[in-house]
Amino acid sequence: MPWTPCAARSATRAPFPPDQITRASLLVIASVTNPDRHGRSNPRQAKRSTSYPARPADPARRPAPRGPLTLVMLPMAIPADLKLKVLGGGYSASTGIGQAFVVDEIHGIWHTAVTVPGITGLNHGRAAITSISCVSPGNCSAGGEYQDNVRRTQVFAVNEVNGTWHKAIAIPGIVGLNPGGFAVMASVSCASAGNCSAGGTYTDGSKHEQAFIVNQVNGTWHDAINVPGTTALEQGGGAGLNSVSCASVGNCSAGGEYQDNVRRTQVF
Repeated sequence: MPWTPCAARSATRAPFPPDQITRASLLVIASVTNPDRHGRSNPRQAKRSTSYPARPADPARRPAPRGPLTLVMLPMAIPADLKLKVLGGGYSASTGIGQAFVVDEIHGIWHTAVTVPGITGLNHGRAAITSISCVSPGNCSAGGEYQDNVRRTQVFAVNEVNGTWHKAIAIPGIVGLNPGGFAVMASVSCASAGNCSAGGTYTDGSKHEQAFIVNQVNGTWHDAINVPGTTALEQGGGAGLNSVSCASVGNCSAGGEYQDNVRRTQVF
């Protein structure tokens, strides 16, 4: 189903600046998924986990991920009632290049964190997972950012199929949309395995931030496009998509922000 033009709403706060992503050798939580009784991700419960104050994690009850990535701590406490399935984020490698990682919890045990497959071939600066959506254990899609060989920030997607993470790919079409060299993946939502939508922000040739949306259909990511209608809405040189949610295949809603003709920040 095609995306319909967006409509204006009331004002909202700007998204978190991507250049503030933690790059130290810490476990950076980008997204948590807590499927509901139907196996779908529950964004409300996932967001709950980010509101708890930081305190030392209890290793006896919630063992931290193990592996070769020098993950030394959890930056926040995770309530025991949340059945976490996947974490992702970024870490700083000994080479000084920041890479993206993912880690799965299976039957209550955190397994070894792994570098996102294929990301080292794409990334020449820093990379991190910024959003994850799972429809069932072992079947997830994630998105994030990386820096290309001329240090432009681009976005990528990676799929987990039956418990195996496949090779990350650059989002098709984003390089053409993003001549300004700064793109951010803000949100991923999957209705079923291999059928997802994702969106975020890119920078056009005039250095204005714009909103993009992209669909994955039957396991294949299609070309990213400018969110229909945002060009007419934004008059102050800026727009961005902040969140997307899919109830079923081809039936999604998304929201974001733009600047009007007097540079007030509005939402769509």
